[in-house]
Amino acid sequence: MFLSPGTRFSDEPKKDAISGMTANAGKKQSETEKQLRKKVSVLKKDLNRKEKALAETAALLVLKKKAQAIWGEPEEDRYPLKTNNRFCN
Repeated sequence: MFLSPGTRFSDEPKKDAISGMTANAGKKQSETEKQLRKKVSVLKKDLNRKEKALAETAALLVLKKKAQAIWGEPEEDRYPLKTNNRFCN
C-alpha cells in the first residue's frame, strides 16, 4: 500500500478538518460572548442600584441640612445626656 511519488492527496479532508475546528471555535466564542454579555448585564444592574442608593442618600442629606437651617439642631444633639455613672464622666 505504498503510494507512487506522483500521487496527490485530495484537499477535501484538510478542508473538512479546518472547517470543523473553526465551527467549534465559533461555538466556544459565542458561548464566551454570551457569558460576558450576561456578566455585563449583571454589573450594569448592580451599578444602577448603587447609583439610586447614592442619590437617595444625597437627597436625605440635603433635606436634613435644610431642616437644620429652618428649625435648628435637635435638642438631643445640643444637650448630651448626663449620667450618674462614674465610668462615663
